[in-house]
Amino acid sequence: MGWLQRLTGFRSLQSIAAMSLALAVALSSWSVLSSGSDAGYGAGDVVVELPEGTLAPSGRTLIIYFKPDCVACLESLEFYRHLTSIKERVPIVFVSRSKVVDVSKVLSQAAVVPNRIVSIGDRPARFRQSPKLMLLAPDGLILRVWVGRLEDTASQDEVVRAVQG
Repeated sequence: MGWLQRLTGFRSLQSIAAMSLALAVALSSWSVLSSGSDAGYGAGDVVVELPEGTLAPSGRTLIIYFKPDCVACLESLEFYRHLTSIKERVPIVFVSRSKVVDVSKVLSQAAVVPNRIVSIGDRPARFRQSPKLMLLAPDGLILRVWVGRLEDTASQDEVVRAVQG
């Protein structure tokens, strides 16, 4: 057994080169998959995982993907309270992988009153980042997306205008 085989487990430099090439191709394929349609929802996509009746049959719906243990979600509760307190607005639905009762408890403690809370449980879904706000058309088409804690006034104002209109 030569030194190369003892050190690497390969018999020749060609074997190492072939393995390196195979690894590079595999990593490249993974990178394309992780940044493609499986990377999460964006504007222009259609949300398909929501139960029937979640979206307003006419007009738009604001979906807020929320996790009760997400720091940015909890820090955004004051803004969500403001959104849900707007008198004339589109329906606001909180979507979570957590149980409805757990999300409801967090929201009610913060006086956030959405139109509905929906749990998607462990079902496969393209909801990735939280918090994520998505303005949806009745057919599930995503018209606009906001991700993370909206700290700047311009982003918050944009969401408020979308909710009012």
